[in-house]
Amino acid sequence: MKMRTAKSVGRIIGVLFLVQVLLAPPVYTQWGMMGSVTAPDFLVNAAGKAMQIRVGVLLTFVLSALTLAAALMALPVFRRHSERMAFLFLALSVIGLATQVTESVATRDMLSLSLMYTKADAPKEFLETLGAVARSTWSSAHFANLMLGHLKAFVFFVIIYRFALVPRVLGGIGMAATVLST
Repeated sequence: MKMRTAKSVGRIIGVLFLVQVLLAPPVYTQWGMMGSVTAPDFLVNAAGKAMQIRVGVLLTFVLSALTLAAALMALPVFRRHSERMAFLFLALSVIGLATQVTESVATRDMLSLSLMYTKADAPKEFLETLGAVARSTWSSAHFANLMLGHLKAFVFFVIIYRFALVPRVLGGIGMAATVLST
């Protein structure tokens, strides 16, 4: 297997992150694919966009897989500078995939409740109670996933800053952005 140069690895990671930047808004924003299932009135509205939500759930796995792919690509380069930091970034990426699974399960539960809620003979009051629990579960998983995502990005920028893998100003801006975006 051919060893890649740090520059070519950096370009590949840059492309992976660029794909994430372009793919995330149509999935995660309030107006995106997941907007109707994450809104407070999801019981009423999510069922009408079931296919869109299912595609959005699949795309969230793609987004997490892109981060994991970037961590795996970066591992040999980061490892030359700090084995601990390299494996920390990889571990956070693996844990991020696990938290994404948890959030996706909660999202699918919310969609299932919405689909049941739209049926004529549905026990509305019971489903509303379950809906509140499901939304709380989703919210916990979502914010844990967000927190981990920001931590993962912060560690990435610390690594590239500390070891001057790119101009330090870029690493510094990245660290500041992750702190300010939380």
